This record gives sequence, C-alpha cells and structure tokens, in this order.
Amino acid sequence: MQYKNNLLQNKNAIVTGSGSGIGYATIQVFAENGANIWACAHKKNESFEYNLLQLAEKNQVWIRPIYFEMTDENQMKEAFLKIKKEKQKIDILINNAGISYDALLPMLSMKKSHELFEINFFAHIQFTQFVSRQMMREKQGSIVNVASYLGFDGNRGQTMYSASKAAINAMTKSLAKEFAEYGIRVNAIAPGVVDTKLIDTMSESDFARAIEKCALHRIAEPIEIANMIMVLASDLSSYVTGEIVRVDGGM
Repeated sequence: MQYKNNLLQNKNAIVTGSGSGIGYATIQVFAENGANIWACAHKKNESFEYNLLQLAEKNQVWIRPIYFEMTDENQMKEAFLKIKKEKQKIDILINNAGISYDALLPMLSMKKSHELFEINFFAHIQFTQFVSRQMMREKQGSIVNVASYLGFDGNRGQTMYSASKAAINAMTKSLAKEFAEYGIRVNAIAPGVVDTKLIDTMSESDFARAIEKCALHRIAEPIEIANMIMVLASDLSSYVTGEIVRVDGGM
C-alpha cells in the first residue's frame, strides 16, 4: 500500500541503489510525497531513465539519475560534485545500495568478502562523508541507512553479509551522536526478507526457514520497506535518531 500525503514536499533526497528493489520503491514513494530526487545507480539504463521521467512528470517533481560504481572512490566523488554543483540543499540521504554473497564461511573467498564489505559498508561511509559535510553547513538533514534483520540475528551461510549489516547498525548509532549538534538525524531500517533480487541468492531451504520464522509468514514488498524509510526521512520522526527499526514482519 502506498501513501500520498506530501510528507516530503520541497525536500531534496539522494537515494543510492535506486535502480531496483527497495531503492526504486523509495524513489516512487518519495516522488509521490513531493520530494525531488537524485537517483543513484551503478549503470546507465534507458528504461530506468524513462521510468524516472514518467514518475517526475506525474508527481511534478524533478528526478535526476546519477551513475557511479560504489567501489570506485573517484567516481563517487565526481558524482557528489555533480550534485553539489546544482547548488540545491540536501535534506535526505538514503544509503541503500548493497550486495549479498551466500556461502558457508569455509567456502567464501576473501576477495568476495572484501567486495561485500566495500559495497555494503565502506562505500556508505565514504558517500556519507561527502553528503554530511554539506548537511553540517546547512545544519539540517536526515540520513537513513538500509541494514537488515540479519545484522541482529545472523544466518547460516550469510556470515559476511550479516556482519556488514551489523556494521551499518553500529555506524548509525555512532553517527547519530556525532551529527546531532548539527541538526542531522541518523537512523536505519532492518528489513526482513523482501521480494528483491537479493532473495535469488538464498537457497530454497533458507528461504523456507526465513518465512517460517516470520510471524506474518510472507515476504515483504519493497514498497512496504520504502514506506518506513519515508517515515524516518520525514519530519514525522523529528525526535527520532540513532534507531534501527526492524521492518521484518515479526521475525
């Protein structure tokens, strides 16, 4: 279910990992609630750009695609400078981009492990550095990090993914304390199993166990996660910072 209440009217948001899944659903929800958006993705896609154009026109906002690889610090810096040159205030940052490699630890290569942490954690640290400097000058902002219920619970075959999301939780708690004096709130959401490409990496048995553990006995739609991201990004949660909100159907 989508809600349209103009909660983000005249807000400007950066959303990473916006090409599909939770990221794209977040763009939809934000646009429908009045936000202008820099939609960050890793690769240029004509279909993606067409969809952004349609969404922007329908909701009378602007949505600008920004492309960069999360593992390339220079590309990331150039992308942010492109945003900065527009001389628009930045109200919201959604750190959503992420990958998953599922394997029992003895079978998981260190190369894959480093890549997973590079994208799921260090890239978010780097991009948040760039964006937070402008938010600090503006003395306002809301940062929402996308973590996972696995950052709390862990799971067989997902040790490194779970660890990267636990790192996001710790980052959220610490940055909330660092940025509070500048009027910047930092929160995270911890989704359960969501109907995105990441579930393709799960084995059938792990997927079945996850659904069994969920009180609602179903996976989430990306829009259900995006709705909670909107709440944390908006002024509805103006007295909320340093929280990791589980959106997991009662895991």
